[in-house]
Amino acid sequence: MKDSIKIKSTNWHYISNPSKDEIERISETYDLHEIIVSDLLEKNIQDKIDIYDDLLFIVCHFPKYNTVSKTYYANEFKIILWKNFLIMISATQSRKVQKLQDDLENIKIANDEKYKISPYYLLYRFWDIMFDKVIKHMNKFNNDLISIEESIYEWELNKTTLTQVVQKKRNIAFLRHNITPHEELLEELQNATKQIFEWELDVYFEDLITKLDKIQSSISISTWNVNSLMDTYNWLLNIRTNMTIKVLTIFTVFLWLGSMISSMYGMNISLPLQDHPYSFIMVIWLIILLMVVVYIWLKYFDLL
Repeated sequence: MKDSIKIKSTNWHYISNPSKDEIERISETYDLHEIIVSDLLEKNIQDKIDIYDDLLFIVCHFPKYNTVSKTYYANEFKIILWKNFLIMISATQSRKVQKLQDDLENIKIANDEKYKISPYYLLYRFWDIMFDKVIKHMNKFNNDLISIEESIYEWELNKTTLTQVVQKKRNIAFLRHNITPHEELLEELQNATKQIFEWELDVYFEDLITKLDKIQSSISISTWNVNSLMDTYNWLLNIRTNMTIKVLTIFTVFLWLGSMISSMYGMNISLPLQDHPYSFIMVIWLIILLMVVVYIWLKYFDLL
């Protein structure tokens, strides 16, 4: 196994993207139930908690950000914990978990704080840092929305701005879908811990539930903001489109005036001023005069 630490009497093993051989070796070492082994081998399992006599098997997902595609994806964690062991397996490597292991490896615990080296408390610490990470991402997400909003109100209605809005809309929908199952997971985990763990950890799980509420509230507000940005973008884009159509329409009217008069003087019939030496210049000025009259008329009725 890799990334294994021992905190007093508790062993914590963390493995990312294990091979089939590694999973089979874990199952043989700890004599895991065949259902657990099957779940470890399977990918993209729904969030759940399976409670055995003295063991908990947990499947949960936390969002992970891809800096290249600028989108989130789910990092799946499968957790096995019992009295003195905590085994954590993730689909992709988590630096947060590794940093937590480094912080806890040489931790000093007082006699009345022995629960802090239990797998159940370590699980709380894991959930806590992952929620902190989500809160940090939500803060950045909201700052990005402010930047996009400024771009939109500066009339930067281009492909880049639209892509950013669509990405944010997709990301916030993913975060909502990813975080929602944690509410039920934490309730089940809190009840399960009471049954098989002698120490009282309610206050810690209440802290997690409070953070979850904060995250869900932030997601709800961000969802409203993203939808509002999309509506604003569409509204301003419609205004720009209408302004473009308006300019083209006015331009077409001016061209029509010129075409009408030039067509009349292109007829093979007798016309006023056709024999005048300055007839061409006079026709041009007539066209310009009509354009000015139409322009003043449009201005008067506030159509420009």
